[in-house]
Amino acid sequence: MSKKKVLIIFLLGLFFFISCSGDKGKDYNKKIFRYNEKAGITSLDPAFAKDQACIWVCNQIYNGLVQLNDKLEVLPCIAKSWNISNDGLLYTFYLRNDVFFHDHSLFSQGKGRKVVASDFEYSLKRIIDPAVASPGAWIFNNVNDDLSNINITLKH
Repeated sequence: MSKKKVLIIFLLGLFFFISCSGDKGKDYNKKIFRYNEKAGITSLDPAFAKDQACIWVCNQIYNGLVQLNDKLEVLPCIAKSWNISNDGLLYTFYLRNDVFFHDHSLFSQGKGRKVVASDFEYSLKRIIDPAVASPGAWIFNNVNDDLSNINITLKH
């Protein structure tokens, strides 16, 4: 084998060996969420998720009362079960007791608290608040005339 071929093989092997070694200076204990989206994400606030790119990333970050599977069937998530009245006007959701917010300094002693019904009430009423001007407020258009009186029934 010629010296030139041996040198090329050696350099290629060295290149692959170097490229496979990890960066020892990085802190791999950091909790970083990386999400690649070419369309551009305008907000991580679910109240402002108005296009597919934002909706998808919000679905990756936040959990709701229910979720959809690959067949678009409604499955439990934070709600373990629910009832719908015969007239279809009252939805009662029963929440799981084992769901907590993540630990953060904003919570008492930095420990995440249990998710409760008022958290969902706050989120839903925030969407219809004119001061927030959520583009998703249209989902309540056919609920009733006075959206501020929406009765949200969530039970543990």
